[in-house]
Amino acid sequence: MKYVDHALAWVMLLAAATHLVLTGVFHHPRAVLETGVLWVRVAMFNFLRLGNGYGVRGLRTFCIGAKAAALVLEFVRWTIYGPLSLILILSLVGELLFSLRKS
Repeated sequence: MKYVDHALAWVMLLAAATHLVLTGVFHHPRAVLETGVLWVRVAMFNFLRLGNGYGVRGLRTFCIGAKAAALVLEFVRWTIYGPLSLILILSLVGELLFSLRKS
């Protein structure tokens, strides 16, 4: 399960980098950079959690809060972009489940 957790974190980071580059280069209508920046933050919290566990005070709360905020954003983006954001929704749900379970 640890490999799946790492893979989901990498999927989010690569999706964030791709989103930032594509938004910066092509300037799609209705696309903003804040979405990619939020994904980068969520991925970084995941890597911090994977590297340190929950030994850092408040890390679990920040991880769950960041993933919940990103999940709400993705559900809103679902109405705009449709099934394109399904990969990120599934990876966010998976990471949220990994954050909620006790290690």
